Amino acid sequence: MKDIPPDFKDKFKEIQILKKNNEFEKALEKNTILLTKYPNSGLAYLQKGGLYKDIGNLDEAIKCFKQARDIFPNTEKISLCLFHALWQRGLKYEALEEMKRFMKNNKIKDYIEILNAIMEKLKEKSIDIDLE
Repeated sequence: MKDIPPDFKDKFKEIQILKKNNEFEKALEKNTILLTKYPNSGLAYLQKGGLYKDIGNLDEAIKCFKQARDIFPNTEKISLCLFHALWQRGLKYEALEEMKRFMKNNKIKDYIEILNAIMEKLKEKSIDIDLE
């Protein structure tokens, strides 16, 4: 978290402590305030998505992870969080599209070919793949 303002770091850490203490509503409130001050913070959106995922609100988690991804499109952690939230929500094709997008931007050709093959099979018939 270098080059991040000290007040952001302090608030971010405070939210993490609330999360560890299972005080999710307070953590979400403080995160919303943090995003008001830093509306372009991919890190804050990632944190908020994680909080929503922890309380089982996958729809809101996905929205937050997508906002974080839009800010930092080549960050693996963000892509993975979005992928897993989509997969858990049952949006497997969209999850695989996210994986494909990330890998394409990061020049991982072999994985793209494997993913394309999996996606074609998913289009042909429903395949239940458990990634958990």
